[in-house]
Amino acid sequence: FDAAPNATAEEMPTLSMPAANASAEEMPAGDEVAVAPASAETAAETSAGEYNQGVDACIYASSPATLVETASAVPDFSTLVAALQAADLASAFDDMSQKVTVFAPTNAAFEKLFAAENVTAEEVLANKDFLTKVLKYHVAGSVLPFESLVDGESISTLEGEDLGVSTAQVQYTNYAFGFPIGVASTDAKTVVGSASNATIVQGNVWSCNGVIQVIDEVLLPESALSSSQ
Repeated sequence: FDAAPNATAEEMPTLSMPAANASAEEMPAGDEVAVAPASAETAAETSAGEYNQGVDACIYASSPATLVETASAVPDFSTLVAALQAADLASAFDDMSQKVTVFAPTNAAFEKLFAAENVTAEEVLANKDFLTKVLKYHVAGSVLPFESLVDGESISTLEGEDLGVSTAQVQYTNYAFGFPIGVASTDAKTVVGSASNATIVQGNVWSCNGVIQVIDEVLLPESALSSSQ
């Protein structure tokens, strides 16, 4: 379906870390980015309410696009959007009162899947049963900001099988005007699936009715393995 303070992706070529709470327009075209926790201001804002769950109002007025509109605006989600359409699931996100989290694989993540399974994109998009199970496995029925995901957490998905979370500290270099100014660390977060795992490479892309956590692999539930044959 979160960068170090005072640093932009362009300033950190060693380990690019775009700012927390990105919009679709700010999304990098690629999946070689890492994430850092949201700012204190954002954390206070998100902890203050329940993200307008159950009502038609957007989570944040500053992010009025729907989940599908947000994903469609990012070129690196074109395969994901095509998969949602092929599985007739795009309309499932029309309900603005239901706020969700989407773990969104990039195009490169789908290419890894196609190569690993020795299949074409066309073959996968034609397998509606497989797509439905896989895509629902990437959606949690609640809002889970990047900073709220903790080591050992279990996440219920719309597919029925749970996902897990694993965290580890990684270091990155801060840059100013193209020069390194110091080393900092942040949590790298891995989403643990039944048959595959994925790293969150961009956190907190907000939309009206959900938040997108961008991942570098397609997560496969056990139920989808027989459907892929």
